[in-house]
Amino acid sequence: GRIDDEILLGAVRQGVASGVFQRFERFEVFERLEPFRSNRFNRSSRSSGQIDSENLRFLMIFGRHSVLKRGCSTWNPEELPQGEFQARLDLLRQEMARQSLDALVVYGDNYSFGDLCYLTNYFPKVRGGIAVVPRDGEISLLLNIGSRDVPFAKTLTWVSDVRASNQVGADGAKLAKEKGFERATLGLADSGHGFPLPQLEDLKNGLPQAAWRDCDDMIAPLRLEKTARELAAMRDAGRVLKEICAGAADFIRAGRIEYEVIADIDRLARDKGAEDIRILA
Repeated sequence: GRIDDEILLGAVRQGVASGVFQRFERFEVFERLEPFRSNRFNRSSRSSGQIDSENLRFLMIFGRHSVLKRGCSTWNPEELPQGEFQARLDLLRQEMARQSLDALVVYGDNYSFGDLCYLTNYFPKVRGGIAVVPRDGEISLLLNIGSRDVPFAKTLTWVSDVRASNQVGADGAKLAKEKGFERATLGLADSGHGFPLPQLEDLKNGLPQAAWRDCDDMIAPLRLEKTARELAAMRDAGRVLKEICAGAADFIRAGRIEYEVIADIDRLARDKGAEDIRILA
């Protein structure tokens, strides 16, 4: 269809600056998926008002982020070298020691990946993953990806122990046992509250003798204090966003078709080095 100049320009400016144009609430996603959702749910679940495990997993998949990250993924060690991440890890471990944690499990997905990316530089594009962070010893990444994707995933992070899994909860429990945490005091950092419930139950049920603590807010204070390298990266990102917003105005004119404008803005952003741009049309 056709577009309204002022409305779309305002959306572009607000959306590009924030990095996300629109994030559906769960009930909005459900409303939009109602026809497909009704066909997928089995009759007993609908009639009884109960949700079985299979349908719960379905709800969690479609109740998350509405946009797929599809841009280029890279890690530039010159901009953020491994030493930067090691310093972050050291600060986190100091806090873990203060709270008497043996290890911390950090969950992230494409909806909320800040904590996971802060520690490892890896962010999931589709499905979630966890980092198992011992107070002492090697950190491990367990990602919901195929085994063939592990070599590529390793190029995006300084973490050397990267593993594939299609059952992050159950395999996460096995990984914790492998590291000797069967009876440990474990923290769970899931600041986005996105850890799928069946997988979370698998994780905790697989470690029945472990003591769990809620650590959703543990990493956020560390992220608020920026280093010189982080500030430089933020300034560079801000410069790119400013240039994209300024350039987008040239593409938005009366009579143009929506997809033409979207394609021009997308190309402009990628030409300027943006890893990912999301536009809600």
